[in-house]
Amino acid sequence: MFRPNNNTNIVLFIVISIVCYCTCSCNDMRNPIPNTPVSLDINILADAPELIPILGYKTFITPLTYTQYLGYGGILVYHTTNIEGNQYAAFDLSCPHEAKHHIRVTVKEDGTAVCDSCGSVYIVLDGTGFVTAGPSKYRLRKYSVAQANYNLYIRQ
Repeated sequence: MFRPNNNTNIVLFIVISIVCYCTCSCNDMRNPIPNTPVSLDINILADAPELIPILGYKTFITPLTYTQYLGYGGILVYHTTNIEGNQYAAFDLSCPHEAKHHIRVTVKEDGTAVCDSCGSVYIVLDGTGFVTAGPSKYRLRKYSVAQANYNLYIRQ
């Protein structure tokens, strides 16, 4: 009769941990949108009043100053319905299925972003960027957003 010992339990624990880690996180690790510098500071009142209402959004494609870095294909800032976490989410505008800086998603009024090239649909309403339809296997590349009053600080 086989009796597991401590070494068997440790090996089993490691294998299960690796499988769980890969299942839950490999999708983001292999996102085809390359890591590109991101540094965008926004005063909502002065720079982006469109972001004040929930579901408001603004896209940034061309840097306004030499200190702005807008990711791979530009940045989408979205005022989400997420009430537990940050109210704002920032995503790279490039479609991860196409992985070309000039092929960008377009925001729709239903809280999604759609790639006109491949037809992939991503949900931005809740701040996740998950793919809901189309050929893409990856969510939109998401960037970190810190908020202090009416200022947003977006970084990679």
